Amino acid sequence: MNSWPELGLSGNSAYIWLNGPTEKTRKLLAHAESVARSVPYKVSLRWLFYRIWQEKCWFKTKDKDRAYGNLAMTISRAVHNNYWDPRLLADETRTPVIRGEGCKSADEWLSDFKGGMDVSCVLDKRIGQEYSVIVVFEAAAMHSQFDHYCRSYYVDLWPFKGQASNPYKARLADRIMALDKKYGNEVVVLYFGDYDYHGMQIPESAFADVREWANCAVTIKRIGLNSSPDDNEFQWEALDDEAARDMILGALDQFVNVSTIEEILQQEDEAEAKVLEALESLEI
Repeated sequence: MNSWPELGLSGNSAYIWLNGPTEKTRKLLAHAESVARSVPYKVSLRWLFYRIWQEKCWFKTKDKDRAYGNLAMTISRAVHNNYWDPRLLADETRTPVIRGEGCKSADEWLSDFKGGMDVSCVLDKRIGQEYSVIVVFEAAAMHSQFDHYCRSYYVDLWPFKGQASNPYKARLADRIMALDKKYGNEVVVLYFGDYDYHGMQIPESAFADVREWANCAVTIKRIGLNSSPDDNEFQWEALDDEAARDMILGALDQFVNVSTIEEILQQEDEAEAKVLEALESLEI
């Protein structure tokens, strides 16, 4: 075997709190955890920071970048000192590819199959809709939020993560053309981004390219942010969950017929039940 060096044997090299965190740090960590757990999906550190930053009472500095770094360092130290669950927050900038696992035997697979674990009838949820909807959002760190609220509407999610690359914009244009060709209805893109210079400039530039490369009719709407509470720059992550939810669902309800989707889901359930009934007598 090759003598490659092993990793991770040095132990925890993080800063250790010999007497635990200070009282102020304890209060900050407790409040941050309550904010993180206040929504029904995992949030990013950036989202958590903006929610706390808006309260204007937890940081001495007025430098937002420095305050963010301080919070990140505090939570990191809390994790390595067992005062913070390392699985509490989401990392939505990295996606692992996991392969190779499965059932131990064909009999186990059949048993699971009969139990309904792998029986799924997937029908097209876009059939019968007046529009083919795509949701695009600037803040890739908010993927969990958009996935949570858009899941039952069965729409595409395309995170831009700032300025999208030309290949990514070309893929979006190809997707628009594919939907146009397959369903023949109006393709609608709903965009959600920051209310600042770059938040206005990025989608305008990006969608000019998308429109050119799509080579078909497409409606592109900027749903938010189109204003801010105090007429100053404002990031999507700074929205509280209720405001974000209302904006997302308010737009989706204008373009997606949920009752049509529910009828299709009922058809799926009925088909799966028939398959499971037929599988009861099957043996390998």
